[in-house]
Amino acid sequence: MSFPTPNPPPPRRGLFYIAGLALLLCALLFAAGGFFALTQKRAGSLAENSLTPSVLSPTGTALRHTSVPTAAITSVQLAPNDTPDRLTETPDARQKGKTFVPTVTPRPSPSLPKPRIFVAVERSNTVEVYDGEPPNFVTSIAVGIFPHNLSVSNDGRYLGVDDRHSDQISIVDTRALTEVARIHVGHQPHDLSWAPDDKRLYVTQERDDFISVIDTTKWETLAPIYLDSPTHDLTISPDGREIWATTIRYRGLLIIDRRTEQVIERLAYFPHGSHDAYFSPDGREVWVTSSGFIENESQADANVVIFDAATRAIKKIVPMGEYPFHSVKRYRDGLFLPSNSKELWFSDRGLGGVILVSTDTHQVLDSIKTGRAPFHLSFGPNGLLYVANHDDWTFSVIDPMKRQLLHTVPTGPDPHGIVVIAAP
Repeated sequence: MSFPTPNPPPPRRGLFYIAGLALLLCALLFAAGGFFALTQKRAGSLAENSLTPSVLSPTGTALRHTSVPTAAITSVQLAPNDTPDRLTETPDARQKGKTFVPTVTPRPSPSLPKPRIFVAVERSNTVEVYDGEPPNFVTSIAVGIFPHNLSVSNDGRYLGVDDRHSDQISIVDTRALTEVARIHVGHQPHDLSWAPDDKRLYVTQERDDFISVIDTTKWETLAPIYLDSPTHDLTISPDGREIWATTIRYRGLLIIDRRTEQVIERLAYFPHGSHDAYFSPDGREVWVTSSGFIENESQADANVVIFDAATRAIKKIVPMGEYPFHSVKRYRDGLFLPSNSKELWFSDRGLGGVILVSTDTHQVLDSIKTGRAPFHLSFGPNGLLYVANHDDWTFSVIDPMKRQLLHTVPTGPDPHGIVVIAAP
């Protein structure tokens, strides 16, 4: 018996179709995921690069990159001598999630100019030279007989020295440390001051009725300024128009027009003699010490006579210390005299030191002992004050800010004038 052959089952096309669609969907999803990841990676890279501050060396080479949030980037102001490669980071700032604060490594303060000190040593006929802080002896420069006062040109290049007992002045080159000229003037020259432009040097004579005038471009004498009295010390007004000179014959002051070289006023007050004159830092007053010429210590006069520089009238007569002598003045020994100071320092022979006086109240603020017979003073480029102690054969170094004596330096016999410049 035979059976009929059954029909084969229909093919399962729906199942294969569904499987194919599933595989296609998976492939599409896989491709889309890869593309998204790549896009995110590139976006992150671009974002990171846009927030990364590049630090460059002076040659333009990148030194490092630091990835930080935009809000954490801080502007840094560099000092003139700082370079970007000296920037440093706050330790662990990023690891701890703190704000990154760039800082600049501190640079040591630049050293102050080295002082060069010149001291007139009367009994050795030399000018001694010292450098540095503390001062170290450098050399002695031979000049004329009995060097007394010193005066430095406004550019610091030349030093004028009055050779009191040889009727000459010496000119010293402050760089080469040699005498470059010796010029005959009147009898017993005493004080010297440079014109503001350094083209003239004025010299008082204690035994002649004139002030010598030196042409500093040729180191030659010009026609002198004739007076009616010998003069002791002089000062030039801050504007350079007037010379105020203390007189010997009638114990007063002569005011001279520097352009016309004519006396425009005579002032006579000073029972014990007018010694030295100083313009206040603001130029409004002239302070004159009184005890220039006395026969013994009992005649010492502590009064300082204060004039109105414009009207030339006496404003006040004030006792200051015991026996005030000298201060620092422009165009002579005041190359580094503070122009806006409210204080003046004076040597005080009676005290054996210096006194500090307020220009506002005219009262003594402080005093410092330095040695016997302190005479001239000078400020250095380092802000220190230098004082020649004549009878002790020393000079002293004072810190005026701390009002403290720093050093006492031995010199040759009888130091008198002192000037400080910036060492070359």
